[in-house]
Amino acid sequence: MNDPKTGPYIRSEGEQLLTWHAAGNIYSQRGTLSFRFRPRDALGAMQFPIFRVSYADHTSWDMEWLRIDWNGHGIDAFVTDNNLARIRVSYRMEAVPPADQWIDLSFSWDEPRASVSTSTASW
Repeated sequence: MNDPKTGPYIRSEGEQLLTWHAAGNIYSQRGTLSFRFRPRDALGAMQFPIFRVSYADHTSWDMEWLRIDWNGHGIDAFVTDNNLARIRVSYRMEAVPPADQWIDLSFSWDEPRASVSTSTASW
């Protein structure tokens, strides 16, 4: 699809998942993930995943290596290692963005320094 302001984008239905095999495309010690997200339906208190990265098939959400979630009032982002040590950042939005508003998400991590950061912008 194409948005006149932002250009091409992917639209998925409520239960649809977009997955791809990206072995070798992520440097897990440090990096930045940045993308735009528009919920299409009004956001509320219901929590849901926005973005997940896993290094293998796992049956537990705890083994997702990188997760970004809507937490009902903002964004939670996590990086988890093999030993289930997790670093988490949360960003509380002062106002819940409307369904037709794009949200810019940026999530950075640096494992050797044990730090993560997140930022958002709405427009």
